[in-house]
Amino acid sequence: MADFATDFTYRPYRPDLRDGTLRLMDKVQGVPTAPDEFQWWFVDNPGGPMDLFLATDGDTVVGCNSFTPYLMSFGGRLERVGFPQKICVDEVCRGKGVFLKLQKRLEDAARPHGVRLLLGFPNDNAYPIWTGKWGCLDVPGLRLWMRVERPAAVLARARVPRPIGEVLGWPYRALFARGRGRERWGDLTLSPIDRFDERADALWARYEPSLPRATGMIVRSAAYLNWRYLDAPSRRYRALGLWRGEALVGFAAVGVADRAGLRMGLLCDLLVEPSLPWRARGLLLDRALGELRGQAVDAISALVPAAIPPAVQRADQALLASRLFAPTPRVFPIIAKALDEDAARSAALLLPGALRFTLGDLDFF
Repeated sequence: MADFATDFTYRPYRPDLRDGTLRLMDKVQGVPTAPDEFQWWFVDNPGGPMDLFLATDGDTVVGCNSFTPYLMSFGGRLERVGFPQKICVDEVCRGKGVFLKLQKRLEDAARPHGVRLLLGFPNDNAYPIWTGKWGCLDVPGLRLWMRVERPAAVLARARVPRPIGEVLGWPYRALFARGRGRERWGDLTLSPIDRFDERADALWARYEPSLPRATGMIVRSAAYLNWRYLDAPSRRYRALGLWRGEALVGFAAVGVADRAGLRMGLLCDLLVEPSLPWRARGLLLDRALGELRGQAVDAISALVPAAIPPAVQRADQALLASRLFAPTPRVFPIIAKALDEDAARSAALLLPGALRFTLGDLDFF
């Protein structure tokens, strides 16, 4: 095994290196990455061409780093943005500059593809590397909000015996339990979505102009929504549509995953045509929450900006609070880097509300 970072070979990913790449991911992440998940993540993504670089020592893959491309809208201007994900370095070569060399090559390869901006959601270990050694901006993060559905399960996380938790949770359930939600209000109806189609594209075209000027958001096209939720190999997501006749005027995406010892419901996406009254958004949210309750979740989580948000996002907070969501201490940091060194762009990203993300935008959900 080589001793110095300069002895490693750095190269773009090739299909014949897939098995070695998967072995490295499994070893570093501690959970297996199936071939169909790799295909979905790196090949089927509609956001653009794959940017995945490897470090090899002979025939062994010892490092990988990737930019997952997403198409984002900034005030109506479309831009392909790279999100660093699936970063894995074998322990035998940590501390030898492998990650930084991979990152440099990734950025050089991404620029010709039109990628001018890097955005990411680093974990606690990676955060100081991104903001320190790599000079990324620390932009306003995202706070996890949560609604408790089964108090006994949540209290058990605080080591409260389950029988006591059941007793303590009974008044909460009696007062605050909700059903599956209504399926109709006036001329609006709700039904599951098996595939998103051109009606989702039309909804996004009506929604996009309502975003605050220059606010960045991943484009909710039919191609993106199908890929991100309905084609995901985990099969954990479901989609609901809000309809006015044959027109799609809103949608929600929900999922279920094991998180921190809880069966966690995930409110991944919620988008409603801006011309509709506030009650229509509540109708869709209630039905989405009801879908998760039908899967016996212990709690339901959502994301809102941790900083003071613009008016449209304050409305989101108010809607969640009206359904007994409450902020938790958990904040997901966001890092950013303008690959073209645009100082004005960097300054704009530091403003509250400059970026609009949902729970579904985070790759680990």
